[in-house]
Amino acid sequence: AGGAGMGLTAAMLLCHQVGRCAAPLPLLESIGLAAPLIEKSGDHTLLAGLRSGEQIVTLALHEPGVTHLEQSRCEAKPDGANHLLNGEKTATPFFNEASALVVSARAPDGPGLFLLRRDAAGLCATEQTATDDQIVHQLKFTNAAAQRLCHGDAAVAAFERHFHLLLSAQLLGLAERSLELTADYLIERHQFGVPIGSFQAAKQRVADAYIDLEAMRVTLWRGVWLEDQGLGCGRATALARFCAAQGAHRTLAAAQHLHGGMGFDRDYPLHRYFLTVKRLEFLLGGASAQLQRLGNLIVEQP
Repeated sequence: AGGAGMGLTAAMLLCHQVGRCAAPLPLLESIGLAAPLIEKSGDHTLLAGLRSGEQIVTLALHEPGVTHLEQSRCEAKPDGANHLLNGEKTATPFFNEASALVVSARAPDGPGLFLLRRDAAGLCATEQTATDDQIVHQLKFTNAAAQRLCHGDAAVAAFERHFHLLLSAQLLGLAERSLELTADYLIERHQFGVPIGSFQAAKQRVADAYIDLEAMRVTLWRGVWLEDQGLGCGRATALARFCAAQGAHRTLAAAQHLHGGMGFDRDYPLHRYFLTVKRLEFLLGGASAQLQRLGNLIVEQP
């Protein structure tokens, strides 16, 4: 926002580092996705709060059974300069810390993204506990007044692509660091007088995980590069997200298996990576949903 002029690639690198630390930070939500929309809306007060770090904005996107934002069952009814939101969202992160939310909803003229203040009338929040023990919220909107940030299939699809790419970057960081922890453990842990990493079965499991990481990297970089070049591609994004969801799942399963009981010990860091991947893996559909979407896009655009 008037700063270094960085794009999606820079946001991806930051999300990757957040993943490597398994850090519960709202960088993807507040800086990676909400800030560009708010900048375009001209809300300079909220943008200044984001720049200073005094405010954050979170995302309310998820609904049970909905894997694409254009399928949102949340309704937005025009009301003068604003829209009135009605519907429900689940698993909304960082609600207690946020000053506003970006909400996906469907208006009479198509899908859109809307800015809702956390203290808005008609917003009711119920606390939930996520897989990784993070506090999230179920939200219910009853004629809650919100400002429209963007609308139309193309704008919402671009936002959704960015969401999947940044989430894939975070999954890559989580999987990457978990494999490094595993490699260190295989060197340090001895059995029968030798490091367990010297056993062929352990080597093969780590090698398979490394191949998954390379697939995650190359598909992610391609998808992000296309977006930053203005060549946003649904097929490239779906492939990157599929590789990220499947690769992170397999890498963390291998890491837990090779660590044995140590991987589940709350005094050892691997459990944070495992549980965080389990929460992020299925947001807006996991590997199966992305594979189905990729297949549909190949049929529609041969």
